[in-house]
Amino acid sequence: MRKETKKPVSETRLFAFTLLAHGGAASLSRILVAPLDRVKVIMQTREHFHEKNVLPKHGGVRTALTEVYRLQGPRSFWWGFGPHCSAALLTTGVRLVAFQKLGLYFLPGGDAATSGIEHVARIFGCYFTSSAVALTLFYPLDVMYTRLATDEGKVGAHKQRNFNGFFRGLRDTIVRSGPEALYRGYWFTLAASIPFLATSLSCHALLEKALLPPPGKHDTTLPNFDNPPRKLHPTQNPPGISYPPDERETQVAEAEQLRYFPTNLIIGVASGLLGQTVCYPLDTIRRRYQYDGACARGTGEPVYKSIREFVWKESIHERVSSDGVMRKVSAAQWLRSHYAGWGVLAMKTVPECALICGLYWLIKQKVA
Repeated sequence: MRKETKKPVSETRLFAFTLLAHGGAASLSRILVAPLDRVKVIMQTREHFHEKNVLPKHGGVRTALTEVYRLQGPRSFWWGFGPHCSAALLTTGVRLVAFQKLGLYFLPGGDAATSGIEHVARIFGCYFTSSAVALTLFYPLDVMYTRLATDEGKVGAHKQRNFNGFFRGLRDTIVRSGPEALYRGYWFTLAASIPFLATSLSCHALLEKALLPPPGKHDTTLPNFDNPPRKLHPTQNPPGISYPPDERETQVAEAEQLRYFPTNLIIGVASGLLGQTVCYPLDTIRRRYQYDGACARGTGEPVYKSIREFVWKESIHERVSSDGVMRKVSAAQWLRSHYAGWGVLAMKTVPECALICGLYWLIKQKVA
């Protein structure tokens, strides 16, 4: 019986494969774990809740889930999942495109062209710039998700909600606070992505080195290429410019990406979780700053006018207690406050990783 030979996977199909596997799985997972996502945001922002907010201000994950279900009903767990899912898919696509295009300038000769500190700096610059492009385009979706997820409307009283859906919420936010409110905390979020990328990329490199063999070394899983790679004349390939890979390079990229499944995906998820854990207090501050100004229905006036003032307030170890007195807060209490909801983040990782691996495998069978 003649063995069927697979055609080489083009760069376009490989890109579509990656986008569907990661972006599609991220969007699908956000639909399934939407209740946990909303509880996480509530736990992060509840210290700044309006005094009349009906959402739970104390307790753990179980209390938050129970109270949200009792006060707002089961459908409320999916408030805001529309912009949340859209942001996941759109951000992944733009980041992949930007990383692909920016790689021509940050890594003109490919990954193997540089080494040491220069290589680390170029890789980090490419990741940071591509993430900044995606963040700039879709940051308003994140702001609206935070405000929809912390909505204090009661069950059976739809008109008492702060924002009646995404488009109404978008309109009300612009009318109340101006279009700049959609980028509230943008610069802080952009700065916070630096330690996140540094942590996650470092962890990814260490785990990859420890768990995966060196690529192309004594590996029989790579395709057998009879023709050498295409070489361009120097005048056709000026310094600093890299042309799309030829058929051989594309097949190598395909094999490199698929042969270590699912270990490579698990490494990526674990690295991302570690980066989010290290930077979780920064994420909490971001959520609270996005929420500020959306707590009182009909006003939209934020308590803090600048992110500098808000960060300073969040960094000092003092809080106003329930009796209105300023009291000292210990370092342990501060960490507990700013790591509120981290357990939910860890819980979400399991179904998200399973979905990414499953969808990755299914698409691999069709595309690759």
